[in-house]
Amino acid sequence: VELALPLPEPSPREDERSRPEQLLVQARQEIERLQMEEAEEAAQPTLEWKEVEEILAEALRSEDPITALEQAVVPALARLVPIQLDDATSRVFKAYSKNGYRVTLKTLKKVVQGAREKADQVRQARRARIEELQEILRRSEDGGRPQGTPSAPNPYEMIDGIIRYWKGTPVGPVSVPLCNFTARITGEEMRDDGAEQTLVFTIEGRMADGAVLPRAEVSAANYPAMGWVTSGWGTAPVVYAGQGTKDHLRVALQLLSGRVPRRTVFQHLGWRRNKGTWLYLHAGGAIGPQGAVREILVKPGDGRLCDYRLPDPPEGDDLQIVIRASLSLLELAPPMITYPLLAGVYRAPLSEAAFVDFSLFLSGPTGCQKTELTALAQAHYGPDFHGKSLPGNWSATANTLEKQAFLAKDAIFVVDDFAPGGTTSDVQRLHREADRVLRAQGNRAGRGRMKPDGTLRPEYFPRGLILSSGEDIPQGRSLRSRLWILELSPGQVDLRELTRAQEDAARGLLARALAGYLQWLAPQMDP
Repeated sequence: VELALPLPEPSPREDERSRPEQLLVQARQEIERLQMEEAEEAAQPTLEWKEVEEILAEALRSEDPITALEQAVVPALARLVPIQLDDATSRVFKAYSKNGYRVTLKTLKKVVQGAREKADQVRQARRARIEELQEILRRSEDGGRPQGTPSAPNPYEMIDGIIRYWKGTPVGPVSVPLCNFTARITGEEMRDDGAEQTLVFTIEGRMADGAVLPRAEVSAANYPAMGWVTSGWGTAPVVYAGQGTKDHLRVALQLLSGRVPRRTVFQHLGWRRNKGTWLYLHAGGAIGPQGAVREILVKPGDGRLCDYRLPDPPEGDDLQIVIRASLSLLELAPPMITYPLLAGVYRAPLSEAAFVDFSLFLSGPTGCQKTELTALAQAHYGPDFHGKSLPGNWSATANTLEKQAFLAKDAIFVVDDFAPGGTTSDVQRLHREADRVLRAQGNRAGRGRMKPDGTLRPEYFPRGLILSSGEDIPQGRSLRSRLWILELSPGQVDLRELTRAQEDAARGLLARALAGYLQWLAPQMDP
């Protein structure tokens, strides 16, 4: 059944202004014709099964009974009293048997089911065409504006599980599908790492069949190209081909999403002024003059930076207990080792007020517990830190260490295991990278880079205090002048006291001591 609306080409002498009216007249005529077909079909008397049997019997007497059966079943089923498909198949099978034909029940069931589907498709296509033409006429009468938005048209809608665009035509807007899914922008995140801010959209979607798509995070810079649909959701969601389709879909998502809530997410640690109050950011939120601040969102990135998570500041007797636990680290080794080490823990948060232009370097042979000492210092910034879990390692690239040390603002940042080895080039490379990172701490300046458009990229340099350890000391007199070198010898660490301190660190006592210190420090950050 051909349901396309014929649109004859106008003659060159025809007045172009009359063409839209002629098309509307043709649309009205086609609606009348299709509605008459529906009315005639509805007015036909309903067939009983006996009448259907007669039609089938006549078809079976023909030279090609299968073809004749298909041709006869279509109009018969269109007028048949609704019955179950299995029942209808059984009856057809009996009719075949009476006439001596040997066919399988599977074949008959397929014929009956196909005939019924064809009849349903004809009805549905006719009804869809009528509704489409009626919509065109309605919109032409409304001046081409979607219903409900007379002054501010929104040409995009979510219909039947997909996003459609109402395209203007001479006879009014026509619905054009843009994709096979629906989606909305549900949130905006302004991600601030202390050097630059990046806007990221959170997008949620659903396929036309109701399947939920995973939540996608798309930067505002990558959003217009719409490439994130495939990279984030795979091949099932499809943006249809066509000139301007991606642009229409981009605009549709923004208009259909309405007002989207925005929040700020900090991607660095350390001090940050918020509404006139200094807050110390950590992976679990922030600490201010009044204690813990829950509503501040901090995501310092992947890896060990997420372990910079502080507990709530202690009060009363608990404060004294945790301070004593922190001070007990002074008894682990000789004062020339432990005093600078613990001083560095509490000096790092002051970098916002007075930047640190040196690094601590704990040197010693294997087995002298230098890694465990640095881990205890690091455990003040989170109870999850220990000797096997430290934020930095010299096996990482210099770029990685620079970025991590930049994000670990106003905090101790341990870079463990400086042990040059391998070929001569490997040894030189490690010394070169150590020189770059540690010199950046002393100079408070990072490596300058340019973007493809010629503008400068943000510089990343350490903004806290680097604490490193190793069996060797980085080379260079100029570099060593920027290091506070602590030389540790075997047997200098009290192992019993070390075990007790590690237990205190695992219980969070050291981290609670630093949290209390930060609460005390917060109201004093302004000069």
